[in-house]
Amino acid sequence: MNYVKYIIEPILRQNKKGRAGHDGQNEFTKLSFSILDKVRIPIPIKPDGMYDEAAQKDIAQKYNCYMRLRIILLKKIGSIINTRIEIAG
Repeated sequence: MNYVKYIIEPILRQNKKGRAGHDGQNEFTKLSFSILDKVRIPIPIKPDGMYDEAAQKDIAQKYNCYMRLRIILLKKIGSIINTRIEIAG
């Protein structure tokens, strides 16, 4: 389910261990069992104690929208950055 993917990725990124290489990229990333054992994933629960799948779906859809917009914006920013302007004199 996308909900778990979108929620757990930032949590795992915060808890990773490694070293920064060229341009800040990780050359080595490690998630040990002791780190994973402490990870808790918040899951929406209904008042009756059942999992709120509608809330999970809604949150996942918002993340999907955010990710699509992020890709579009990054492409547009890249296009603007790479635009050459020539002034004829």
